Amino acid sequence: MKKSVLMQILLVTSLIVLISCSNNKKEEKQESAIEEVDENSTDQGTNKPPVVEARDLKITNVKIIKLNDPIDSWITHQIKVTIRNTGNAQAKGFSCGVNYKCPGGTTISGGNTIVQGGVLGSNRQFEYLRKVHIHCEPIPAFLDMEFNVDINNDVEETNENNNIYSRRMSIPF
Repeated sequence: MKKSVLMQILLVTSLIVLISCSNNKKEEKQESAIEEVDENSTDQGTNKPPVVEARDLKITNVKIIKLNDPIDSWITHQIKVTIRNTGNAQAKGFSCGVNYKCPGGTTISGGNTIVQGGVLGSNRQFEYLRKVHIHCEPIPAFLDMEFNVDINNDVEETNENNNIYSRRMSIPF
């Protein structure tokens, strides 16, 4: 009878060892699967997609100001342009320019840069000022003006279709 009890104890112990080994293998497979998911996830531990850097420049306001400069009477006006970066990343290296048409139909486009190498942080705006001479004779009461916030396409933007700001502007005397 002692042999029979010993055999039963040995059999039970063997079963316990087998069950324990089987459970360990299952746990290893589950841990391995979890590690694979973590390695392939976009943001360790949170499963959030990575943040995509986006820039979007646009002109939100333009104003023409009359100057009364006794030293340089040739420079008659100042243009104030408000540029906004609505993106979540810094926009740098942009140049903003303006073209306008005189009443006789002549388009003036050269030398009308408002800013070169501009830099704007994410969700920021800045007012750029530029002294100008209006090349129309005589200076009209209104000008059709077209501003381009990224005239050389130096900044990759989420919306390249909102770079132009066209307005008929009143010219103060």
